[in-house]
Amino acid sequence: MVGSYYNVVATAPDGIRVANVRTGAVLEFDHAEWEGVRADLTGTPSQTGVPSELADALRQAGLIVEDQAAERREAFHQHMELKYNTRQLHLILLPTEQCNFRCVYCYETFPRGRMPAWVRRAVVRFAESRLDNMHELRVSWFGGEPLAALNVMEEISTAIMPRCEKLGVSYRASVTTNGYLLTEAVFRKLLAWNVRHIQVTLDGPADTHDSLRVLASGKPTFAKIWSNVQRIARLADLPETFSFKIRINFTPESLPRVPALLYQLSALFQGNPRFGVFLRPVGKWGGPNDASLDVFDTVAAMEQAMTLAQDAWVHGASCADPIFEDLRPGGTACYASQPTSFIIGADATVYKCTVALYDDRNRVGALQPNGEMLLDEKKLSAWVKADGASDQECRDCVLYPSCQGEACPLIRIRQRTRPCPATKPLVEAQRLRAPAEVAAVESAATKDVT
Repeated sequence: MVGSYYNVVATAPDGIRVANVRTGAVLEFDHAEWEGVRADLTGTPSQTGVPSELADALRQAGLIVEDQAAERREAFHQHMELKYNTRQLHLILLPTEQCNFRCVYCYETFPRGRMPAWVRRAVVRFAESRLDNMHELRVSWFGGEPLAALNVMEEISTAIMPRCEKLGVSYRASVTTNGYLLTEAVFRKLLAWNVRHIQVTLDGPADTHDSLRVLASGKPTFAKIWSNVQRIARLADLPETFSFKIRINFTPESLPRVPALLYQLSALFQGNPRFGVFLRPVGKWGGPNDASLDVFDTVAAMEQAMTLAQDAWVHGASCADPIFEDLRPGGTACYASQPTSFIIGADATVYKCTVALYDDRNRVGALQPNGEMLLDEKKLSAWVKADGASDQECRDCVLYPSCQGEACPLIRIRQRTRPCPATKPLVEAQRLRAPAEVAAVESAATKDVT
């Protein structure tokens, strides 16, 4: 047995944490345990031997394997199975392309209003036409601000859900909202429509947030959002299968104020596992204010996110680990690369990517009134085939099972370069490998991975 090709290690609050990117398993060791398994996980024989029960756990988690070359072949087949699972359908729906906010880093131009009735009916017809062969339908409500078109969400949800139930198709939904309209009454409607994941953005305490995320009128938004979040967090009858995430976008200027918000959230959520936080750097995403935005470079952004996450853990906040959250099969592969994932705009335009809404290469088709989706196969192919299956450098990467060469197909399309995930520099610095074995293992695997 040798250490897996896909092991990544990092310090944990009380010891060492090791993740296996191919299996998604994460094991934590105290310092004494770590000294006992370190040699085994780096591919060299242990001097002291590992207890049999621990060795079994390492094997089951995929941290030790019989053959790294065989493991790498399995990673490739796993990629193909995840990507071409035709029994899943993912629809990202834009019930309106208008928004009540004007965030300084936003890239959207709000060209259209609510999805008209004929498009709503077409969405339902399209979904119903696919359900006979589906195991799971996922709907992600996006925008604009989706809660500004609550009637559209209701009409589509209440039409599709009974059909899914009748056919035994799993239906689950999520919503990305600025939170301003997320009252308790609206929240309970979302639950009735099987929305089980909600994401709301707060970019710091009130003064910081209100400098970045304002109403279209220019008025502040933090107080209203915070009131809504407080009300929901204190409800006693939340379903078990429910998650509520606060996304915190940060810039070099706003970073010093983020911990204050983390402490507020920690006190509010009080360890409730349904509520958590994740951190993302602001980027230049194509908005009118890009030239004036001060943003972190990729490596600095990830380092700052790690520091903030560790600070959050110390204060009891449930904060997603910026590295380990993504170290699982398909963890950083973009939805836009998946053949069964589509964005449907308010005017029935079909897209692949929510960031490049105004790039013609992203307009891959249109939904017809009868529910038929007419697709430009050439445009679609550029998104779906922009992966690492034929890119040997991607296949040789420790993160291949996670990103699959698909961290951002838009980068491959626009820049014709490899779209590595933001976590890669930090992961590579912490990778568990036995240097003496690298050349032999990679040479054998390169010849034999098919």
